[in-house]
Amino acid sequence: MRRVPDERITATVAFRPWLEEKVAAVPAHRTEGGAGNRPGLTAGLSASEQERLLSTDEYIRRAPVSAVAARTELTVHE
Repeated sequence: MRRVPDERITATVAFRPWLEEKVAAVPAHRTEGGAGNRPGLTAGLSASEQERLLSTDEYIRRAPVSAVAARTELTVHE
């Protein structure tokens, strides 16, 4: 997996509560990304390795989107 330095990550989202659904959805994206894409890499991993890899997503804010102060917490609406 491609990684960036931790100091560049501006948001991390925990997907552990939806891990089962996320793991099940990965094969649906098997044609995306070509060689080295996530479905190809995760297919042969153990359940614990899949959990470690897929339980969080990290994002980088590349440019400000507005003058509004950045939020530090995400809200889940059910």
